[in-house]
Amino acid sequence: MPLFYVSILIGVMQLTSCSAKPKLTNDAKYYLSDINCPEGGDCVFEVKKNATLQIKQDDFGKLYPTIEEGSQLVILYTFSKKQEKGKADGHYKEMVYFEINPKTKHLSLKDKQLQNIKMLYGRICFCKDFHGYFLINHGYLNLFNSNRQLNIRSNFELPKIPHKINTINESIKY
Repeated sequence: MPLFYVSILIGVMQLTSCSAKPKLTNDAKYYLSDINCPEGGDCVFEVKKNATLQIKQDDFGKLYPTIEEGSQLVILYTFSKKQEKGKADGHYKEMVYFEINPKTKHLSLKDKQLQNIKMLYGRICFCKDFHGYFLINHGYLNLFNSNRQLNIRSNFELPKIPHKINTINESIKY
């Protein structure tokens, strides 16, 4: 076999033999219609299985989330504003995170109880005012989980922080 073909064969074997272990498999991602999404953007609803939501602080005391391997369901609801053409720094995104035990059948939480599920709001943009991640401590969440179907009804407010998402009203099969 010519040396050229041997080199190609060795390269292919190296590429296929070393693969990173995928994290958080079997995730479900749903692109929602405009009916349940604020005007002027797109919404995505994600259910991450075998995960846990960690809320950490950076060196400046700012919060940020990480999703790691675990035993919970992590729910992520994202609104992305449609970017204007020709605007390089016009992106705008809002996210709501929380986690539940997959065996939970019903939850009804209000105000500070929302931190029992680590409910977190994120606003990522090139904004002059508030951006970053904030704990949600004002509002409610009602959740039903049956036969791999999540029914979520939530309304919340973030005093002094402008936001487009304040209601989640979704039924998702995962």
